[in-house]
Amino acid sequence: MDKMIKITNFMHKISFAAVNNTTKPKRRIVMKKVKRIAALLIVIFLIAMIFVTLYCAVTGSPYFMASLFVMLGLPLLIYAYMFIYRIVKDKDEK
Repeated sequence: MDKMIKITNFMHKISFAAVNNTTKPKRRIVMKKVKRIAALLIVIFLIAMIFVTLYCAVTGSPYFMASLFVMLGLPLLIYAYMFIYRIVKDKDEK
């Protein structure tokens, strides 16, 4: 029982220290969480699109070409937007 209390107190200290970390602004922490959630949602969407494309290919659905375009075109489009953003951002900083 005493060991359990020590572990609980230790975990509380760790979580309290993580919450009260004043070295980073809260906005940066929130943005980091938002980016992680957005990245996870994009990965889930792309995995779902792989299965939809596979299903359309097996069943001979007329939506096969559309799902293939979304599965291949959307990541390329996102990469192009990120690439252009980096170029524009670097020009603004100089």
